[in-house]
Amino acid sequence: MKQAIGMTQIMNYIMIFIAITFCFLIATLGYMKAFKVNSKIADAVEKFEGYNELSKEEIKRVLNILGYKKGNATDCGAGYISDIGYNICIQEMPKTGNYFKYKIKTFVEFGPILGFKFQIPITSESEKIYYFSD
Repeated sequence: MKQAIGMTQIMNYIMIFIAITFCFLIATLGYMKAFKVNSKIADAVEKFEGYNELSKEEIKRVLNILGYKKGNATDCGAGYISDIGYNICIQEMPKTGNYFKYKIKTFVEFGPILGFKFQIPITSESEKIYYFSD
C-alpha cells in the first residue's frame, strides 16, 4: 500500500515539474519575440534614417510577418509615439552632437493567468543616426 501512495506522490511532482518547465519555456519564447521585434524596428528606423513614412511601412510589414499583436499601446509614457497600430512605442531621444537615437518599447504579454493579463515592457535603443545639416 505504501508503494501506491509513493507512486502517486512522485507522479504529482513530475506533473508540477513539467508544468513549471513549460511556463518558463513559454515566457522565454515571448521574451525572445519581443527582443526580435525591437531589433527589427531598430533596423527599419536606421535603414530609413529616422521614424518616417517609409520606416512605418517597413515596421508594419515586419510586424505582420512576425505575427506581433495589433492594438494601441497603452503604457507608452510621455514623449512616445504609438501611431502605428501595434502595441509598440517609439521615442526620438534628444539630439546629442550631430546624431540622434530612437528608444523603442515593446511588450511581452502574459495571461490570462487567474483572470489577469499583464505586460512586461522591453526597451531598447537604435544605433546612432547621424545628420549632416539642419
